[in-house]
Amino acid sequence: GGYFFMYKEIKKIAISALLVALGVVFSRFLSIPLSLGGSYSLNIGFGLLPIIVLCVLYGPVYGTIGALAWDLIGALLFPQGAFVIWFTLASGVFGFVTGMFFIKNARPTIARIAVATACGQIIYSVLLNSFLISLLYNVPFMVLFVPRAIENAIMIVVNTLLVSILVFAIKKVNIMPERFCEKTETEQY
Repeated sequence: GGYFFMYKEIKKIAISALLVALGVVFSRFLSIPLSLGGSYSLNIGFGLLPIIVLCVLYGPVYGTIGALAWDLIGALLFPQGAFVIWFTLASGVFGFVTGMFFIKNARPTIARIAVATACGQIIYSVLLNSFLISLLYNVPFMVLFVPRAIENAIMIVVNTLLVSILVFAIKKVNIMPERFCEKTETEQY
């Protein structure tokens, strides 16, 4: 009993660490940073992809911790200006909001992944980060909001498709949490 529980937790931590590391690498090497109004304000890339997968697999607690670690490690290893704790906390909000769609017995469907991704990215990138950049760097909010909303509309679709493909591929190799592998009554018939 106890050994099996500990094994499951160690497995969750190891997979979470791998996804955080992939998020840091993807943010640095599979992203294109753009600036508006003289400040770094847009990032077109795949850095959020592993963090969304983490949220889908393990929910809001691991999602929040993973998103906080992702931002903090990324800021320490690949700084892009002064470290501002508010951006790290905004990342934590992203992990929490996205992960909330996968608490208890919530199974990962494409629709649930799409809604979770959309809510997380809109709150995190479009609203919180735009507000923080506007406040800290004196860039008008609407100058940031419109292009970030367009960028995120595109990335929500891309991330939803890629996360759905990854999650269903992960399910086939049997490293998914047990709750994703059990069939519901409607799926059995």
